[in-house]
Amino acid sequence: MRMVDALLRADDSGALVQGRIAPDCPFVDAAGFLSAAGLLEMAAQSCACLQGLAVAQADGQAGGKPREAFLVGLKNFVHDAPARKEDALFITVTPAAELDGFFLADARITRGAPDGPQVASVRIKAYCPPESGAEPHAPA
Repeated sequence: MRMVDALLRADDSGALVQGRIAPDCPFVDAAGFLSAAGLLEMAAQSCACLQGLAVAQADGQAGGKPREAFLVGLKNFVHDAPARKEDALFITVTPAAELDGFFLADARITRGAPDGPQVASVRIKAYCPPESGAEPHAPA
């Protein structure tokens, strides 16, 4: 299930991604609040947007077939404020490190605008294995 709607910006400094919480989202409880698991999923998908774009650009395949990647770990998750269904959330992803296909990034989720109130933050570790016979790629 897709939790993000648009990659608004991506460059060497990171990415800005937008998502709106759908009313039928399985991570929304009966009171209309998005769970911590839903916030983590949005952060992970935002990180995947940045990493996928970097791999596609390195391969010269922008718009090509997505590569497989695995969420390896989460660290320093802070849930600052609630998010409700229909909220527009902005996820800023900032690369922290990469090595041999492993990618560390910090994700900050805000409500209403990129500089809006912080909803959550987390450090994400992901692994993007090289294609058969290919070298691992670093984020762009």
